[in-house]
Amino acid sequence: MNDITLKIYQFIEDKLGVERSAIKNSASFYNDLNVDSLDFCELIVDVEKEFGIQIPDDTFDKLKTVGSLINYVAKATHTELHKVTQMGTIDQERLSA
Repeated sequence: MNDITLKIYQFIEDKLGVERSAIKNSASFYNDLNVDSLDFCELIVDVEKEFGIQIPDDTFDKLKTVGSLINYVAKATHTELHKVTQMGTIDQERLSA
């Protein structure tokens, strides 16, 4: 997975409450993920802010799947979809005085 894909998957999971296992590039927002139009608009706003892009209203109808949104963002940001080899978290210990 690449950075754009990871971030969009995270938005869908966190902000729309979709189970991570259901999120796939081929998944339809409306049919497979049961996202309503208001939630989809909020997702688009979050994506626009995160990636510093504008998605025109007439483009919304074309973004039917998770993959189509990822591809649109990649093109809009002129980013190649490189793979991220591993997603992990960094555990940090607090230092005490």
